[in-house]
Amino acid sequence: MVDPDRVVRSAHALWPVLTAAAAAAPPGPFGFAGGWAGWVSYEGALTALGLDPTGADASSVAHYPAALAIDHARGTAHAAGRGPAGETAAQAWVERLHRFRGLVPTAGTVGPPLVADPGPVRAAFVRQVREVQGWIAAGETYVANLTYRIRLDGLGDPAAAYARLAAAHPAPYAALLHDRDRWVLSSSPELLLRRRGVRACTRPIKGTRPAGQGRALAADPKERAELTMIVDMERNDLGQVARTGSVRVSELFTIERHPGVEHLFATVEAEVPGPAGALLRAMLPGGSVTGAPKRRAVERLSGLEADPRGVYTGTVGYCDDGGDMEWNVAIRTLQAFPGECLYGTGGGITADSDPEREYAGDPAEGAGAAACPGGGLGVTIGLIETVRVDRGRVPLWPLHLERLTASARVLAITLPDRLPTAEEVVRAADGIPGFAAVRLTLAAAEVRLEARPVAPAGDGWRACPPYPRSTARPQDDGAR
Repeated sequence: MVDPDRVVRSAHALWPVLTAAAAAAPPGPFGFAGGWAGWVSYEGALTALGLDPTGADASSVAHYPAALAIDHARGTAHAAGRGPAGETAAQAWVERLHRFRGLVPTAGTVGPPLVADPGPVRAAFVRQVREVQGWIAAGETYVANLTYRIRLDGLGDPAAAYARLAAAHPAPYAALLHDRDRWVLSSSPELLLRRRGVRACTRPIKGTRPAGQGRALAADPKERAELTMIVDMERNDLGQVARTGSVRVSELFTIERHPGVEHLFATVEAEVPGPAGALLRAMLPGGSVTGAPKRRAVERLSGLEADPRGVYTGTVGYCDDGGDMEWNVAIRTLQAFPGECLYGTGGGITADSDPEREYAGDPAEGAGAAACPGGGLGVTIGLIETVRVDRGRVPLWPLHLERLTASARVLAITLPDRLPTAEEVVRAADGIPGFAAVRLTLAAAEVRLEARPVAPAGDGWRACPPYPRSTARPQDDGAR
C-alpha cells in the first residue's frame, strides 16, 4: 500500500514533530487525510512527565501522506491527502483499490487456544495490591492503577485474529498495527483524547461490570470515588494547554454499554487551539491507567511492576496534518511477537480494595479482547432464543425476532447482517412430527439451530430428550 515517509521511534522526538500540526489546516472530507499514526508505549508516555524509563520501545508513530477510509455501512472507500505529495499518494490508493477482494481480513488461522499459568501471577499481584495499600495508608497516593502481564502462547495469523475480534467484540477505538516483529491488537473502549478544530475532549473510564449491572456500577462508592479523582486529574491536564475558563465536565457517572460489559465514564471538554504535540503530551500518560497524584503514582508503580507495560496503557491513534487527532487508552490490548503474546490487565487500587477480588475481576474485564485471539482468557458473548414450530409453521416468528433484537441492544451485542428466516427454522425441525422446539444460538460469526420434539399444548408435561439435531450456518455473507 502507501508506505510512510517518516517513522519516529523516540517519544522525546515525537513531541516537537507533532507541534507542527497546529489545528490550522481544514479537515479532510472524512476526518483523517494524512498525518501521523501509530502508538506510544506507556514507558514512552512517561517521558511527558519528565521521566526517562528504560526497558521498552518508546513509540512507533509514522507519517503517511495520504489515507484510505472505508465506509462499511455504505460500501464505499475514499482516498485523500494534503498537498502534492498527498495527492500523489491518494491516487496510488485509488489505482490499487481494484485489487482488493475483501477489506476485512478473512484468510489465515487464529491458532490454538492461548495458554497461561495464572497461579504465580495471582500470588504476586495479591502481594502487590497490599503493598499499594500501604502507600495509600502512608499518604503517598490516593489510588494507583496496578497492572500485570499474562504471557500466552502463539497467536497464529494476527490479521485473521483481529478480524474475528472486530466481529465478535467491536470497540469504538480499536486498532490493528504492525511494526517490525510486533503486532498490536487493541480493542479499547476508552478515549484518551480527541480534537476537532479547537474542541478537545477526553472520556475516562473507571469501573466495569457484566452487562445488565450498570445501575449497581453507577451506585458503587469505590468506583464513583475513583472516577471523581480521575476526572479531577484530566481537568488539570487539559487545563495546562486550554483556553482559560473553557474546561468543563459535560458528563459524569454515565453508564456506557459495550459487548458483554458496562462501564462508568465521564467526559471532560475544553478549547485547545495550540500545537498538537503540547496537547497530547499534557494528557499522557492517561489518568485512568496511572493513579493520583499522577507523578507519584507512576514513580512508585515503576518500582513495583515486574515488567514494562509496552503498548498496554499507552496510546494508539493518529494526529492529522491539520492538528485534528484521536488517541485511545490502550487497554484491552494484546501485543504479539514471534512465538509469544503479552496481554496486560489490572485495575485501580484504593484503601478499601479487596486484593483477591481485584485479581478475580481482571480476566472478566479483559475477555472482550482475549476471547477472540485464541479464546484462552474469556468467553464469547451470545444470545439464545427458543422457537416453537407448529407442524411446519412458526406462529410467533416476528415476536421472536423483535425480542432477539431488543436483547442484542441491551447487551450491546452486534447482530449479523442476516438472521435465519422462518423457513430455515422450519427446515431445522425436518423429520420431527408434530410440534418441535428449535433453539437459535447466536455467537460470534455462527448461528446454530438445534431442534427437539415437544408435547403439544394441553397434553400435560412430558419428558423430552435433549437437543439432538444440530445445524450450523456460518455467517459468511458479510456478517460482522
